[in-house]
Amino acid sequence: MASRNLSPLRAALLLLAACGGASKPGCQPPLEKLGSNSPATLAPGNESGQDEDPSILVTRNPDGLYAAWYSNRLGTHPDGLARKEIFVTRSTDGQSWTAPAPATDSHAWSFYPSLARDAGGAFHLAWMRWRLLPAGCIYFDSTHCPGNAGCCTGTDRRILHNTSADGLSFSESSAEEISPGPDDEMPSLLIASDGRLLAYFASGYRGGDTQRLLRVAVRDGAGWHAPVPLTGLDSTQNDTFPHVVERVPGSFLMTWTRYDRAQGENAFHPSAETMLSTSVDGIAWTPAQVASGPSPTRTDVLPYLYSDHSATIWSVLWVNEDGVVTLPVDGTFPRDLESLDLSGYSVRLAPTLTSGLDWAIWVEGSEPAQQVRYKFLPR
Repeated sequence: MASRNLSPLRAALLLLAACGGASKPGCQPPLEKLGSNSPATLAPGNESGQDEDPSILVTRNPDGLYAAWYSNRLGTHPDGLARKEIFVTRSTDGQSWTAPAPATDSHAWSFYPSLARDAGGAFHLAWMRWRLLPAGCIYFDSTHCPGNAGCCTGTDRRILHNTSADGLSFSESSAEEISPGPDDEMPSLLIASDGRLLAYFASGYRGGDTQRLLRVAVRDGAGWHAPVPLTGLDSTQNDTFPHVVERVPGSFLMTWTRYDRAQGENAFHPSAETMLSTSVDGIAWTPAQVASGPSPTRTDVLPYLYSDHSATIWSVLWVNEDGVVTLPVDGTFPRDLESLDLSGYSVRLAPTLTSGLDWAIWVEGSEPAQQVRYKFLPR
């Protein structure tokens, strides 16, 4: 029974009717009986274009697999500026997906989404937005503006947030800017058990900063508060690509990439290491620990945290010259280090509603024609 065009509630009711309202073999909800598959493209139709920066979310009530990513599949604006927007999709069976729906609609560029869902069922989306400088410029390459006259010379980068009732319909008019820039990137959105919404991100050089820092913007009953630096990380280097989870109430876990400050924005350097830290409030953190070695000949970047199906054992994965590797947070490097049968970069992994099966998503290909790929793989 295909439920691609049905509401989640109607699909559930039809499933119960087909099963006589009882729990019978073969009558489990579709997302509880997924099987492993070969790698597939998440959103076909932009094969010559660029799809990157995936974020994933697995939900209950309704059961769903949600993904958000950046794509240039809409072509250009009337003035010739390339359109770069965030898109979202959902599957209720792991096989068919809703048509990619734009979650942003701006003359600025949108990248690096992060999805979350709160206790009331509302969906939240954070992303980074680039305003091209100077205002009105549309090209970065001198081919279109000989001598660089009229070319873009830089960007102002800020973090935005929006909400949706169904995870698919976002209105640009309700998007909120939650960081002041000028160089704020790579958001990681978290709904804390106490109801706070925390948006972590990497922040560039502002107000006397001599390095890239990790900051957090917090929304509580009073609304969004101005971002503040995370404390306790004891860094004299650059920090970026944060990912934060709350394992149990009051137990926060963060991973990120730390690299040589002399490299500026170039995190993809052999100095890059995968880091770990813990916190009881998401603001003050324990001194950073190196998860990836250190390994001076390996560029350990783009880390991501994921749990087992009971959400009791957490692991961190990252990418380096050896491929995609993973390590239990409580494990020992290199004894407990393992390789995952995945390729590409920006790898995200989460347990599905099928016991023993994970959902992996990643980016494959080279500039400017990358694709977001996914597969379901046994734990």
